[in-house]
Amino acid sequence: MKHDMAARARDDAPGASPFDSSALKGRVVLVCDDDPILAQTLQMVFTASGADEVLLAGDGVEARAQLAAHGERIDALVLDLRMPNEDGVSFLRKAKELGYAGTLVLASGEQADVIRGAERLAHLYGLNCPGTLAKPFNPADLINLLAGADRLAEPARPAKVPGDRTVVLDAVLYQPRVDVWTGQCVGAEALSRFVDGHGRDINPEAAIAHAESAGTIDALTWQIIDQVLADAVRMQTRLPAPMHLSINVSAETISKDGFVDMLCERVAITGLEPSDFTIELTETRLATDAMTALENLTRLRIKDIGVALDDFGTGHANVEQLGAYPFTELKIDKQFVIGAQTDRFAASCVEAAVKLAKSVGLKTVAEGIETQWAHDFVRNLEVDEAQGFLFSRPVPLDRFLAYAAR
Repeated sequence: MKHDMAARARDDAPGASPFDSSALKGRVVLVCDDDPILAQTLQMVFTASGADEVLLAGDGVEARAQLAAHGERIDALVLDLRMPNEDGVSFLRKAKELGYAGTLVLASGEQADVIRGAERLAHLYGLNCPGTLAKPFNPADLINLLAGADRLAEPARPAKVPGDRTVVLDAVLYQPRVDVWTGQCVGAEALSRFVDGHGRDINPEAAIAHAESAGTIDALTWQIIDQVLADAVRMQTRLPAPMHLSINVSAETISKDGFVDMLCERVAITGLEPSDFTIELTETRLATDAMTALENLTRLRIKDIGVALDDFGTGHANVEQLGAYPFTELKIDKQFVIGAQTDRFAASCVEAAVKLAKSVGLKTVAEGIETQWAHDFVRNLEVDEAQGFLFSRPVPLDRFLAYAAR
């Protein structure tokens, strides 16, 4: 299988099929694979795609040596799983210990459940793994995956926020949500970008966790909400049709007394309709104050504000939560959508989630739509809306307005 993969890569190498010479511009890529033909072929392909440098390693031991020597320079790592001396799964823990903060793509000929397990392990270690590829694969798909991670336009960020650092809201970006059937932009998810007191970028998940532990999450959340509402007013004056906006709110904040009244007062001041907004739970461990959470979520529904269960199928976003709270919308986690093309389990999870949501009358939104195949897949399942790089990455307000006005 390895040499089949190499042959396919050679067919797509420069001279056989053109590559975007700027797709990997300025990046340093490390290829860790024990097949020298495949590794050298990918080296040529990545170089033709604009990479500044492509480093090679034949196993986890050699990859560790490369990270030790060039770790801060390496932007992307392509990792095989079955290798001599030190396999790719064992290497994941070493990459975490070495502080690797770049993009990681798993490219393996192992069975889908093995690849899926390795991907989950990478996420548990806090590694930035935007996706996986099963061998043999088209090198163009690998380039798109690496370039897609780069299109987030965010530098590598620390997995943790030291206790003496302050979380500051840097910007609110908007990722369009598109009607699967008409292709029209119908709204957006508001996504926040954070920095510390010195202006250094912070991973959003780490920023929220730090703000919760520091007791500043409520103030930070209201700052985000106020910015979104101000932007929503601008959207209303600039666009011919109203946009439906989703705002991420932590379970800790949603469980506070007074949250619903404060939100409704702010919406009323703008003159916008409450039904133009949906609250997305960034995580759903609501049992710490389940009664207040249930009260607030139910009151949001009475006030005509939507409530979305985000990242369904992962972590705490599960069937039990779906039945316990009055959600209006189910968002299917991107890892299942991205994996559906090559992983039957992931595809089955998406199909089951859509079927379940429709059976209880919920709107369905698919995240992680990066390819036309993924779009066609969720459209055939009759998903209502989609978001992902196929349409647009998260962008500032002015660029979102230009996109929505097309």
